[in-house]
Amino acid sequence: MVFTETGLPSGLQWSVTLNGTTESSTSNQIVFKVISGNYEYAINVPSGYTVTPQSGTLIVTANTTLSITVVPMTYSVTFVESGLPQGTQWFVYLNGREEGSVGNEIVFNESNGYYQFTIPSVGNYSPTPSSGNVTVSNGNVIITVYFTQAPSYQSQPKQAISIFNFNSLLIDLIIAIIILLMVIAVIEALKLRRK
Repeated sequence: MVFTETGLPSGLQWSVTLNGTTESSTSNQIVFKVISGNYEYAINVPSGYTVTPQSGTLIVTANTTLSITVVPMTYSVTFVESGLPQGTQWFVYLNGREEGSVGNEIVFNESNGYYQFTIPSVGNYSPTPSSGNVTVSNGNVIITVYFTQAPSYQSQPKQAISIFNFNSLLIDLIIAIIILLMVIAVIEALKLRRK
């Protein structure tokens, strides 16, 4: 009876229990020497991996082989945002993949490992953190992202300065006209005296 696995990295140990007898291996095969009959089996793989099938009953005849598949177990990496107006779309890049949402959560499913992420700004809203690293180790991960709005600068003070400058020019012009009229009046008065 031969159990053959695919998907487990080389060097990792796995085992099979067949009718109460357990055999382990770091290769891709485990062999039992048994006679024909019905046998119950259970397969164990390292933490962080899942196996299909995991257990069952076999009808063993000559040269029976069971193929099993091992895949990394995945966990959720959830980014939760706060601060954006409701319905605003935002994005997260994790390990070269992009996910977007108009809700307040973006979820990735990742196996154990070390991943880099970046979060771009949305309009004039900036995220904190905007980038970083996340480690997945046999459990789900939650990262909270805070979006803050950049202050909007008003043009009103500039308008006030412009109005002030215009008023100053108007006053200077009126004073100049009054002085000019006074000079003309003086000249006319002098002319009348000479006559």
